[in-house]
Amino acid sequence: MTTAQDGCDFILKISKEISKKLFYSALNDHLAEKFILGYISEILPVLNEHLIRQKYQSGHLLIRTFSLLDIHELYVLNEENEDYGKLSWPMAFTNFPRTAEFAEESNYKFIRDLIEASTFYFYYNLDDSIRKIISSIEIFFNLRNISGKKFKIRLSNCLKSENNKRN
Repeated sequence: MTTAQDGCDFILKISKEISKKLFYSALNDHLAEKFILGYISEILPVLNEHLIRQKYQSGHLLIRTFSLLDIHELYVLNEENEDYGKLSWPMAFTNFPRTAEFAEESNYKFIRDLIEASTFYFYYNLDDSIRKIISSIEIFFNLRNISGKKFKIRLSNCLKSENNKRN
C-alpha cells in the first residue's frame, strides 16, 4: 500500500494479486466490483489507524479518516500488460426500506440522533457515532420517562415491556 497527495486528492494505491477472471469481470460486467471493495474495506481501518496516530502524535489538525463513501474514483490495473479500467463508482445507494417506510411518523430527536450515529459510522467517525448513540438513548429515556440512578438501571427499565408500547 502506498499513499500520495495530488492537490486536494489523497491517492491510495493498493497492490493485490487477483485472478485475471476477477480483473476482467470487474471491468466488463461490474459483478465483481464488490470483491474489489472487500479488499479495500480490509485496508481502510489500517489506513485510518495510521492517520489517527499521525494526527495526534504530530498535531496535524486537518487529518481525518476515510471510508468507502469518500472514494471519488476507483481504478484497477493489470501490471503485466498495463491494462486498466475505471470501476463504476460511486455506487448508487437507495433508501433503506424500513427506515423510509417509518420516517414521516417517526420524526423524533432520538431517531434523528440514531440516524446521525449511523452516518458517522459509515464515514468511520467512530467517536461521534458513539456520542450520538448515547445521546439518542438518553433522549429516549427522557421521552419515555424511564428513570434510574445509573445508566445500566435505566437501560434495564427501558427493556421492560410496558416501556416498549408504541405511542
